Amino acid sequence: MPLLQVTDLARHFGGVKALDGVSMQVESGDVVGLVGPNGSGKTTLVNTVTGYLRATSGTVRLDGTPVTNSKPNRLAALGVGRTYQVPRLFESLTVVQNVMAALLFSKTKPSFWRGLVPMLDRRGQDDLRGTALAALERVDMAHLADRPASGISLGEARRAEIARALVAAQRLLVLDEPAAGLRGTEAKDIGKLVAEIAKRENVGVLLIDHNVALVRAFCSHLVVLDFGRVIAAGQPDEVVRRREVVEAYLGPGHGPGHGPGNGNGATTPAP
Repeated sequence: MPLLQVTDLARHFGGVKALDGVSMQVESGDVVGLVGPNGSGKTTLVNTVTGYLRATSGTVRLDGTPVTNSKPNRLAALGVGRTYQVPRLFESLTVVQNVMAALLFSKTKPSFWRGLVPMLDRRGQDDLRGTALAALERVDMAHLADRPASGISLGEARRAEIARALVAAQRLLVLDEPAAGLRGTEAKDIGKLVAEIAKRENVGVLLIDHNVALVRAFCSHLVVLDFGRVIAAGQPDEVVRRREVVEAYLGPGHGPGHGPGNGNGATTPAP
């Protein structure tokens, strides 16, 4: 039984089929990459799987249990954590308080969220802080725990976002472009970190990124979307050389052997 199983998932916006019968799966301990040109449906898929958008049809199962259209806080309670294309840190809070905030969200009702900041300022939160510090340690950020979130770099913010997701992600970690805006060593380090977390903690990871070199290097399986449909799936090195994948990125007329490049927003810095 796959950890995450998506079957014939569709999401329509009026007459636009943003997702059109998508099926895929993620196993525990694996990193599955999701790529495709701009507008292919990657973020729509992530938002539908994690409860931020309602599916038009199809099913999402977690360890065999149907969770289609479950709310984000319920999915967090079931062990699903996610990040976003743009880091959503509270700049007025410290790094560790940001992780504490995510921990509270995964354990409380949405109505509690508005009372979050006062809660973080109260005494008696040692256990909460300890759990948050442990998450930061897992992403090599514990030394910046008490620094204001407004004073850290983009790469550090990406790691803090992963730490926030990890306090919920006992089972599935969904990363929406965790290396966006990063280049060279920073992007490579994020890829290594994600692969290590999946293996060490037996967490399934769904990794969405435009950086094809990154997903080739650190994903065990690759799924390619185009116009809301899966056009290829399999081993990364084989998938990126398929004609349909090359043409999705570079346009018709580009044959095998031209792996995806910088067309339509894809980036391929050396991993």
